[in-house]
Amino acid sequence: MEWERLDEEEAKEKGFNEEALVFAVDRWLRKRDFRKLLTFCDYLGYKDGKSFFKLNLDFVTRLGWEEVEKRLKKIIGEIPEKISSLKTNLHLESTETIKPGLESPKVIFSLSGGDLVINPNFKFNTILPSKNKLLDILFYDGKNKVFRTKPIYFKDLYNFLLEQGIKVSTTFNTDFSLPFKLKKSYKLRTFQSDAVSEWLLKGEKGVIVLPTGAGKTLCGIHAIYETSQRTLIVVPTIDLLFQWSEKISIRLKVDPENIGIFGGGEKEIKPITMITYDSAHMITDVLADKFGLIIFDEVHHLPSPSYRRIAEFLIASKRLGLSATPTRVDEKHKDLPFLVGPIVHYEKVEDLSERGFLADYKVERIEVKLSPEDQERYEAVRARYARYSYRFKGGGKAKFLAVLSRAGRVKEAKEALLALNEARRIAFGAEEKLQKLDELLEKFRDQKVLIFTRFNEIVDRIAKEFLLPKITHKTKKAERRKILEGFKKGTLTKIVTGEVLDEGVDVPEASVAIVISGTGSPRQYIQRLGRILRPKKEEAVLVEIVTAKSLEENVSKRRKKNLTT
Repeated sequence: MEWERLDEEEAKEKGFNEEALVFAVDRWLRKRDFRKLLTFCDYLGYKDGKSFFKLNLDFVTRLGWEEVEKRLKKIIGEIPEKISSLKTNLHLESTETIKPGLESPKVIFSLSGGDLVINPNFKFNTILPSKNKLLDILFYDGKNKVFRTKPIYFKDLYNFLLEQGIKVSTTFNTDFSLPFKLKKSYKLRTFQSDAVSEWLLKGEKGVIVLPTGAGKTLCGIHAIYETSQRTLIVVPTIDLLFQWSEKISIRLKVDPENIGIFGGGEKEIKPITMITYDSAHMITDVLADKFGLIIFDEVHHLPSPSYRRIAEFLIASKRLGLSATPTRVDEKHKDLPFLVGPIVHYEKVEDLSERGFLADYKVERIEVKLSPEDQERYEAVRARYARYSYRFKGGGKAKFLAVLSRAGRVKEAKEALLALNEARRIAFGAEEKLQKLDELLEKFRDQKVLIFTRFNEIVDRIAKEFLLPKITHKTKKAERRKILEGFKKGTLTKIVTGEVLDEGVDVPEASVAIVISGTGSPRQYIQRLGRILRPKKEEAVLVEIVTAKSLEENVSKRRKKNLTT
């Protein structure tokens, strides 16, 4: 019987890396033999007249080498010499190697089905006090007689067992040193150096909070340099995949061949890999033991129900989160200390501005009024929402959430929510706003200006009436790149956009931001302000145009409230 490996492309498609030990059986298997193989193998499928299996290291370790060899020999005949390569695939950390016929180490960690498995049946309760928190994270699998937990706990459990003088080994790799040397080609500002130093002192775990434009990416690059670990960088947008890749290649002198991109049609896993949150949470089993350092860019995305599994199902103990505003409305940011680590460094916009690291800036607010007709229409739809929402207790947010939770099943709730949305559109799209915009564009004729709105139909209208280039989620990648390049070179000096440039896009330097409308999110406000804060000689200006005597007044207050974390 011939043993063989799937080629790299096939292996990746099946979710196994190129080191997976795979063998093929080219004859018909009786059901009994097939089941016996599954006691120490994973079935990969049938192709070209062959059934493909992969040795499951967890099952192999549990059964023991002698038993595995015995079953293989009985089912497929003579065992080829290639089986000996399995021993080198174990990457045991202890000085004692598992050998056929010898007693295995007392505790063996492996990865199986997304779980961290502690094997063999080790009695944790014999060494753990009844109230020890480690007992809360361990699940005993009675059928297989092993303990299971999430891979995020690997380092804690591993260190605990070593402290107890217990022999420990792993069936997966735990040496994440980069296979090449990094060459530093950048200079850090004082606050950036302080931020990474504090992260290192806190055990290489934690979140760095810096305003947009203050160089969070460079902090991440310096963390890679300081740790020299195989690194996974998780980002929210496809644009950021390529931005990070380019900056790492330049700043650390890394050959592009050693940089992988997973997302946007690319599926490469290399020593330093960029991946989107959307892709990462779907392949945690593939990523689980590939990296020693994880960098979560825009880390406020991580605590969401689906994305948090990226942190929970990878064994990497070195973790860095980057964000301008990690706080979330749903308060799930409180999970960040567990998923990544606590906030280790925080800088305010005004402090960096005063110290000269960001541009001096001012915020202006211009109030406009609705036309009599629009005011009447606004009051009518606002009252429709109020009549329904008043029946619920609490403040405005509590009432809104109560209405929202019922909108899918209660007709009145749905109508009330539609009325509220209509009120927002009327207030945010006041005709007088465009008159003020005309005046501001004349005032800032010679400066680079970014115009932000909440609704794309307003973007379209402004672009048409003022003959301005626009960027929305519908703008094709090539067109968007052309607009941003023109803005960078100065051939274009004005851009109107919705919310697509708020986060995850490297926007060239501007000196003026005009907010026609936006949400009540402090994050959005800081992101938009950050677009004009790169150091420059002239003072940066953010102008808010707010409709008076409307819900927009409260929205404006909310986004500037509690900006600190």
